[in-house]
Amino acid sequence: TDNFRNLLMTNHGERLGMFNFGANLNALLFEYSNSPNYNDIVSEAVIDATNKYIPSVAISTIDLVPVDVNEKNEANRLGLAKVRLRIEYTIPKFNSPKLGLEIDLTVGG
Repeated sequence: TDNFRNLLMTNHGERLGMFNFGANLNALLFEYSNSPNYNDIVSEAVIDATNKYIPSVAISTIDLVPVDVNEKNEANRLGLAKVRLRIEYTIPKFNSPKLGLEIDLTVGG
């Protein structure tokens, strides 16, 4: 789970010796208000990075989930928006149960 989270939270250029490592989600932050298919764009980035660097992880769902009103209002006061990404996955090689991971992205635009 930690390796998977690290992959998702890493952006291109942050990993020494592996420039393209990571899901590069920071590059997509300002697309939130411009793209009606933002969930598809983020899903594609997550799936591509996972297939390339951790192919043993099988992603079952990727969803944008509602953020608590207080968290949302705090982000709005700062001129930002907060998006919560929920990823459900398994690791078939280890017969794992369904696992989940949530990531908060602070977006602008």
